[in-house]
Amino acid sequence: MQCARYTVFTRETAIKEYFQQGVVNRIPGDTDVFVAAPKRQAEFEYGKERLIEEARIVAKFQSPSIVRVDDFFEENGTSYMVMEFLDYETMEGFLIHQKRPLTEDEAVNIGVWLCEALDEIHHAGVIHRDISPDNIFVGKDGSVKIIDFGSARLSKEDTDSRLIVLKPGYAPPEQYEKIDPENDLQQAWTDIYALGATTLSTDPEPGNLNGFPALSIFLKGFGVIDFFIVLQDSELNLQNIHPNYL
Repeated sequence: MQCARYTVFTRETAIKEYFQQGVVNRIPGDTDVFVAAPKRQAEFEYGKERLIEEARIVAKFQSPSIVRVDDFFEENGTSYMVMEFLDYETMEGFLIHQKRPLTEDEAVNIGVWLCEALDEIHHAGVIHRDISPDNIFVGKDGSVKIIDFGSARLSKEDTDSRLIVLKPGYAPPEQYEKIDPENDLQQAWTDIYALGATTLSTDPEPGNLNGFPALSIFLKGFGVIDFFIVLQDSELNLQNIHPNYL
């Protein structure tokens, strides 16, 4: 994938191009891409269509805590996604630059925004499947954005395991198992687990688990119920928690 930054009608945007390294190439001075290895043509076509489908679904989301997709199209032999340009940094980078843990109010606000965003995602039948510090961006004002739906399960019928990115420390146990359409263990709780792991890992001082002191109860002693009492204003409920975690 490649991204470029543009200003359109005084609003900055980012354009994401599907460019599969090692599979496609481009002649200098030419805009079209071509598949360098013909035997991987089908793989490239799948990825190109997948980016369009991802953009089509994400464009429907209204949450301010989900990256906004403005447009998507095919051109130059590949596909593109037009998104808002984010002058943000990753959650981990944000904490490092602050040189202090978040206050309880800051942490709870971020937690509520992320949970409300996940609630909209899950109500649409989508599972992100890659919630981690590098896919949560934080702005200077403390606002957050969930990005990168490249590994998302976009519908209940989407059982392609090729898209799953396993990040040790964030991926829950069910993501290490083969997807069984008859007994699909990857549900909303998959993202809830990853969000909990993210809150436990993001600290400006490596080795500490209190970067989000107010949210660390999320998984500390599997205190998920306590977490949802704190976030009672969110529409998420205990049905989104895997029974093994309660």
